[in-house]
Amino acid sequence: EISTFHTMIASNSFLLLFFCAFLQMSEGCETQVDRYAFDYDISSDTVLLGVSSFQKCGEECENNSGCLAYTWQNSDIDLCILLEDIRPLHYSDDCTSGTIPLILENKACRGDFYNILDVRVANSLLECGEACAADSASSRFTWYGPSTAFQNVCFLFEDCSDHVECTDCTAGELHCLEDLISTTVSSRPETTTRNPPTYTSYPPSTTRNTNNPPTTTKEPSY
Repeated sequence: EISTFHTMIASNSFLLLFFCAFLQMSEGCETQVDRYAFDYDISSDTVLLGVSSFQKCGEECENNSGCLAYTWQNSDIDLCILLEDIRPLHYSDDCTSGTIPLILENKACRGDFYNILDVRVANSLLECGEACAADSASSRFTWYGPSTAFQNVCFLFEDCSDHVECTDCTAGELHCLEDLISTTVSSRPETTTRNPPTYTSYPPSTTRNTNNPPTTTKEPSY
């Protein structure tokens, strides 16, 4: 199960933009999938109406401090659903779903010896993130900058349930979608042969802020 963090730090837009740029280039961790939707929870999810594109839905998620994942439904009312946690996906022909990478500045994973998958030199946060995305067993990492005792060292972790404060270090968590496809299909009748999901990566993001978008309690149908 992918753990989630309620505190999201993205005050440094330079780091976040470069990290999301690596997601565009990486083939190891997919953050967007077509024809699938996250399971809906009416008690916690934020539903927006009239969001015209998947990209704009992703921007709404980025601008909501509690959002980790989102689903956009291409319909007459163009639904955008924002989620505060990562859930299973189910087939839905008119939906596209994505996740937001989590960056925690001045924090490091508190990992024991058996949880560390690899240790390598990385000259930037981007390089450390690329190494994490390329390792199918890793979805968490910590990069130590040049002013630390671990100068330009990247630690890759299998899991990271706790963090410690530090200076000139950054912890990251990827929310990859390959293993989240549910075997439960949509209740919508299928009129054509189902195609496999199409994975792509979400475009570079903007700085996350705490301005929550307008919400509605209308339950989507997909």
